[in-house]
Order: sequence, then C-alpha cells, then structure tokens
Amino acid sequence: MNQPVDFSLLDNFEFMQNIDSENMLDALNNFPQQLREIAQILQKAPVLIPPSRSIYNICLLGMGGSAIAGFIAEKLYSNDFSVPFIVNNDYVLPHWVNKNTFVIANSYSGNTDETVFALTEAQRRGAFCSAISTGGKVE
Repeated sequence: MNQPVDFSLLDNFEFMQNIDSENMLDALNNFPQQLREIAQILQKAPVLIPPSRSIYNICLLGMGGSAIAGFIAEKLYSNDFSVPFIVNNDYVLPHWVNKNTFVIANSYSGNTDETVFALTEAQRRGAFCSAISTGGKVE
C-alpha cells in the first residue's frame, strides 16, 4: 500500500532552501518584478511584421517558465489580440501553423529541445518566426 505524502516539508523554508539547487525560491519571489521588467522591455521592442504578410494566428513556443510568459500574456491581453493566440509546449505544432502564423520561440537558454524542434518545423512551413532568448540554437 502506498504511504501518504508528507507535504508539511513544503512549509519548512530551510529544507526547501537546501534542496533548491536551481534557486527557484528566489525566482518565484522575484516574479512580480520580472513581470514589470518584461512589460518595460516589450514597450521598447515593437514586433515588425512585413506589410506583405497577413497574420491569422499567433503561436508561442515554450516550455516551463518560458511557457508561463505566454500563458500570462494570453490571460492579460487576450481581449487585445485580433487573432487567436495559443501557447504550444510540445514538439508537435498545431496543424494550422503556416505562412500566416506568427510563431514566437521563447527559450531562456535557446536550446530547449521541444522549442527548437517546433521552431524548425514552423520555419519549414513558412511561418513568420521570431525568438526571445539569451542565445542558443533558436537565435
């Protein structure tokens, strides 16, 4: 028989710090400030879509924290989008991604397998692609 999981350890800050090798506690603590910084960056960095291209949908590629940015944008700005916006966190792209899709690859490292694979497929299909990254393959 399975033993019940003891979730009380989640309230033990010292224990959590000891196992937090990626420093996720600080990342979560700083999340509101990171959102403010992202909003400031986005206001200064307009996306330029060639005038000869019609965009009928937007697909953000991302995994983990990189996908969270897309989910937040979807919730905050869904009423402002004039076209459908989805977050794709898989190797497989939706069947409708084509030359009239704006694909945004969001990967901190730029080397996330699923994002790189999906971006390569989006490019093969002729989608208008852009990337947000610190480098890596998506750059």
